[in-house]
Amino acid sequence: MCDAGAHGGKSTHDHSSVSPRMPSSLSWWQQRLTSADAVAPAAPTELLHQHHWDYIVIGSGLAGVSTAFFLAKNQQTQAQQASILVLERRSGVASGATGRNGGHLWPKPHDHGDALAADFEERGVEEMLAWLRQQGPNVEAWCEVQRGGSLELASTSEEQREYEMLLGNLARSHGQTSKDVEWWSKERCQSVTKSDYFYGALYHRRAGSLNPLRLTCALAQHAQRLGVHFHYNSEALSVASVDAKQKVTAKLHQNGAVVELHAKHAAIICCNAWAPKILPELADIIMPERNQVMMTAPIGRSVFGCEGFCAENENLYGIQRRDGRICFGGIPDYREDAQEHTDADNYILPHIGHRLQQYLRTRFPEALGESLVVEEEWSGVLANTPDSKPLVGVARKRADDALRGAIVLVGVGFNGNGMSQCFGAGKALGMQRVVTERR
Repeated sequence: MCDAGAHGGKSTHDHSSVSPRMPSSLSWWQQRLTSADAVAPAAPTELLHQHHWDYIVIGSGLAGVSTAFFLAKNQQTQAQQASILVLERRSGVASGATGRNGGHLWPKPHDHGDALAADFEERGVEEMLAWLRQQGPNVEAWCEVQRGGSLELASTSEEQREYEMLLGNLARSHGQTSKDVEWWSKERCQSVTKSDYFYGALYHRRAGSLNPLRLTCALAQHAQRLGVHFHYNSEALSVASVDAKQKVTAKLHQNGAVVELHAKHAAIICCNAWAPKILPELADIIMPERNQVMMTAPIGRSVFGCEGFCAENENLYGIQRRDGRICFGGIPDYREDAQEHTDADNYILPHIGHRLQQYLRTRFPEALGESLVVEEEWSGVLANTPDSKPLVGVARKRADDALRGAIVLVGVGFNGNGMSQCFGAGKALGMQRVVTERR
């Protein structure tokens, strides 16, 4: 097992000696969520005295809530009733990475080495948006869904050649047609973005965005109506196999009490960068990485020529909302690596925020003008994997070979593109449990 400081434990690095830090606020989304939004209320603490559950899901971000929703929905389809508990160490739904990202919906098939991975990501986005449409136009509007396309900008001539080659490979391997992705020359890119910095771009027509916190809240409300229980400020400490069940040991932040809960069928880990704290065997696979995000005041014109962009080897991204605000963030190449491999999202580095602003000002000077005013700035934590693909499936098998007893499942490691993957991961985990029980 690797050093805890490198994988989300208490850091061994003295951040303060490298760069000053400031407390990180809640995200722009989190600060604007009101009681009228009816976030899934917490189950009473007394409910935890019910020590035995069919399923225990750890984490109430989009992956965890999607998993609980599909578990409950599939049980209902099978005319069965299962007890499902979602544990969240923070104060509410989407309190972690889900509620702190930019809400970018960007399934990019050329990011993956095989068609199966590409299909997983693309179908996940389409099915998530289809579910939102089923809830009616009011819910879809509340979640601020927009699909205005995005640019994958080439900052060097080498990236230009790489993207042109990728587009050719995309057409050959996935049958992707020009209606979904097309190459924009330097001249066209300059005409649209009013910037002469870039060498061209891949334009993704189906890219979009939404409010990630509201989406997860909407899904949590439906899960709760299906019988799922949510308990907040409850930190899962460990998972261990005991008497053919998975014992989840959790600490209640309210009073410091430690409780032991037992999952009859599965304990499901959906806490992304936090997962190695619960499953130490993931410490060499899940690498937390902190990024910073900001939201600007409204700008009364299109800055990027479409809804958004990514650049610098996809380390930076920007989204312009319908109200004109720009959500911009990522992991600048000029970060101090020792500081950024951490699961702490309670601080921001002012010099990183300054450089993010400078990037926008220097790359889009004509479109921005003097309009860049930052309203909020916050941090979030990604969970990267060695092959840049998520971990979705069985982490620990049953105690015996007779298909008896509980297993441990995971849905983690989304490499900064969780909004395109978490819904599909939750569906896969929920469906897998139904198939396993039938066997």
